[in-house]
Amino acid sequence: MATATAQTPAGTPGVRERLRSGLAGESAYPLAVLTLVFAVETFDTAAFGLLTPEIAADLRIDASTIGLLFIPQLLLGMLLPIVFGYLGDHVNRIRLILVALVAWTIATLLTSVVTGVAVLLALRLLASASKGANGINGSLLADYYATGVRGVAYGMYTSAGLWGTALASVIAGFVAEHWGWRVAFIVLGVPGVLLIVATMRLRDPARGLREAQEAGSDETPPLRELGPIRTARQLLRIRSFKWLCAGASVGFAAVALAGPALAFYFSAVFDVQPFIRGVIAGSALPLQIAALFIGGVFGQRLLKAGRSDVVVSLTAAIYVVAAACYLAMALAPNIAVAVAALFAAETFTSLAGVPLYLLIASLIPANIRTQGFGVLAFSLLALSPISVPVGLALGDNYGFRYSLAAAAPLFLLAALFIWISSRFSRHDVLRATKITLAELEARERRASGDSVGVLDVRGLDVSYGSVQVLFDVDFHVAQGETVALLGTNGAGKSTLLRAVAGLVTPSSGMVLLDGEDMSSSEAEVMSSRGVVTVPGGNGIFAKLSVEQNLMLGGYAHWRDEDHLRQARSDVLELFPVLADRLGQQAGTLSGGEQQMLTLAQGLMAKPRVLMIDELSLGLAPAVVQDLLGVVAEIQARGIPMIIVEQSVNIALSVASRAYFMEKGEIRFEGPTEELLGRTDLLRSIFLEGATRSGEGGNGR
Repeated sequence: MATATAQTPAGTPGVRERLRSGLAGESAYPLAVLTLVFAVETFDTAAFGLLTPEIAADLRIDASTIGLLFIPQLLLGMLLPIVFGYLGDHVNRIRLILVALVAWTIATLLTSVVTGVAVLLALRLLASASKGANGINGSLLADYYATGVRGVAYGMYTSAGLWGTALASVIAGFVAEHWGWRVAFIVLGVPGVLLIVATMRLRDPARGLREAQEAGSDETPPLRELGPIRTARQLLRIRSFKWLCAGASVGFAAVALAGPALAFYFSAVFDVQPFIRGVIAGSALPLQIAALFIGGVFGQRLLKAGRSDVVVSLTAAIYVVAAACYLAMALAPNIAVAVAALFAAETFTSLAGVPLYLLIASLIPANIRTQGFGVLAFSLLALSPISVPVGLALGDNYGFRYSLAAAAPLFLLAALFIWISSRFSRHDVLRATKITLAELEARERRASGDSVGVLDVRGLDVSYGSVQVLFDVDFHVAQGETVALLGTNGAGKSTLLRAVAGLVTPSSGMVLLDGEDMSSSEAEVMSSRGVVTVPGGNGIFAKLSVEQNLMLGGYAHWRDEDHLRQARSDVLELFPVLADRLGQQAGTLSGGEQQMLTLAQGLMAKPRVLMIDELSLGLAPAVVQDLLGVVAEIQARGIPMIIVEQSVNIALSVASRAYFMEKGEIRFEGPTEELLGRTDLLRSIFLEGATRSGEGGNGR
């Protein structure tokens, strides 16, 4: 598979120059185009925000009405990132960017001819389409550029929002002051046409390409695409991502509360005209760009050192400083103090821009990264439909100083949410890397014809409420293998099986089945994929007949009559005692026969992996020996099995490899004979259970 460098277009003089010092020899063309797209898409927003006093006067509406116009635009802007994010993980991302760019260009050019509020609202809604595609740019950059240079790439990309806004503000202010606000939108809309042509020359790189290359692979099989529900569950399991989104949402609400009011603030409080307002808006650009690159460099270094928690804590501190700056603006006695406070606020908030992109790219597995950026974009706008009109209404009714002062407590709340995320960020970054590399490894092995482990559990954590039960569990079962899962009562064995079966949702980690991440799948999905649990002691429907119990065991395949017919024949051959009792009520069977029926139900379900929990529970030794013979027959058929037992003798008689759990952690993994030599593990009540089994007890 071609790399991202090879996928970029050839023969583009001046654009294909390589920024070797910053991008380590990678092609600058994708970064240049995406950066310009982001910059141009800020033109319309910056101009509209700067010229709202002139637009309101021309259309004869007040600031509160302008604020109401923002509500449907922001609501649409919230939903579109989710839609574009989902589409971006399933279809060509470049085409989606082109759709958004065309919509933005049309909306910006036509804004110059609006004559009423209704048309203006329609064009504002059309312009919102471009904002929905911004998350796609972040995911593309992660696939175009290696992790070691993403800090530079995201720094350059994020800076476009700043210099694009600054450039648009100066141009819009100058043009509006001399020729009117309508001409300003024509001037700012023309670059969109040129960028449409440039964007058409980009190619969509493979998702997860860079992670695969850094893991030593040149060929990347396509990552599995997840539906929206499973993606949402995956994202919700990333605790630091949830808190970061909450913090970003509240922080952007603070900016949205004060941002649209700034033009009115400088106009009403200090009588500043459009061109000077544009100069003020753009003058902080050098400081902001410097802050972006400083944040990118230090953020990259800290992430490389595994200190994502420090990155998050510093970001929280930046929001505290922003709160102080906006409060200073609200209390400013003159324009010099107001401008200085504005510059400080914009500079410090710029420091957090690149680290946030880097964190999101590191926290989210590659196959759902575009949707993750979409959720982030949704979070940024989530509170804006409320905060924008509230900020302008505050200004209309009490003065625009109050609009700026109201932003300060929101910044402090955002800082708290972001600081909380630092508790989980290091763990979540490692987990995302594990998931991406595990899926890439499994798919690459499958594509090359190598065998892939049937079941692969990595870094699994499970909690019941506030009580954590499993801690970073790694577990593996190969094709045709029988594994013993041993441990004391309360060690977490049954919880591990429940997590694999989809009966409990892991708080972190992953469950791979045949190389696919099934961590957020429901129990019925896992069952239909062949993950079958055989419970000990109580696995039948006592009031139903044996025949009915068997049919219920194969319910997931009720349309496959051939399978049901063959499976029924096989289990009755394996358990001839059941063939004579098909019409008998299952609850009247002996304990051993009931356990046989439970095993038969599991085999009816077309198992891909069979998990037997406490095979010997409550059974006499002779019955247990009969069941072990059945297990041996199942092994001969090549069905992978996990045997959960407290009886060492029983478990190790059927398994070649064993795991030992204690207090929710894997304490041992290896050949069964090695476990027998670990007297530090086989002790206490566990030894007593093993002794009882050896003496003819039930081994519980």
